[in-house]
Amino acid sequence: MLFVRGDSVILVSPPIRAS
Repeated sequence: MLFVRGDSVILVSPPIRAS
């Protein structure tokens, strides 16, 4: 899954958060 919040990208497939 890939969630885009504002200018932040949260990648949850293995639970990893990338800003």
